[in-house]
Amino acid sequence: MANPTAPATNAALAYLVPEFPSQTHAFFWRELQAIEQAGVRVQLFSTRRPPADACQHAFAGEATARTTYVYPPSLADAGWLLTRITRWPACLGYLNSLTGSGPKNRIKFWLKRLGLLACAAGLARRCKRDQLQHLHAHSCADAAHLAALAHHLIGLPFSTTLHGDLPVYGTDHPQKAKPAAFVAAVTKPLQQQLINDAGLTPDRAPVVWMGVDTDRFGGGGGGG
Repeated sequence: MANPTAPATNAALAYLVPEFPSQTHAFFWRELQAIEQAGVRVQLFSTRRPPADACQHAFAGEATARTTYVYPPSLADAGWLLTRITRWPACLGYLNSLTGSGPKNRIKFWLKRLGLLACAAGLARRCKRDQLQHLHAHSCADAAHLAALAHHLIGLPFSTTLHGDLPVYGTDHPQKAKPAAFVAAVTKPLQQQLINDAGLTPDRAPVVWMGVDTDRFGGGGGGG
């Protein structure tokens, strides 16, 4: 829930985290709360529901309850996608630009990519319905494909964050990065990877350092 004392704004953000919440996701939850305290309305999305025991933090129940999972896509998502037929060329062009696994696996490749499109339709449909103004994906893997496809479907601006070495997050990073407003990196070496391997300029690859809750840990108690 947003902080009732936060300044009122009209900003509304879609916040996409893969398999949220999981045990390592405490920093996402802290960031989300800080954004809400700044007066921004945040709507949580995730790729798929994690196992029930994936997160032992106290916030797990609340986080799960307020998260919309885009996989599996629904019939309503598929029906909505049919209404966006004028956007299909951009989406199919994007999917066709991605690297495949060779001729023998071409059918499997396209089935997976069309599945991504169906999930992206669900994400885009809800963002449009709820008048969300920007989508941020905390991953440069398939979640970045979802964000890019949602952008092609409804024109929604999006961004992503790189949390580790770029090769860990798959391939086709120039395609993911090209339509993004920016791709944040959590260290300067990762920023350099985005510049070298994803074709970004420094201004579109800002460094955003991860931190701690200073109110919680900076109480001046002088503990060891």
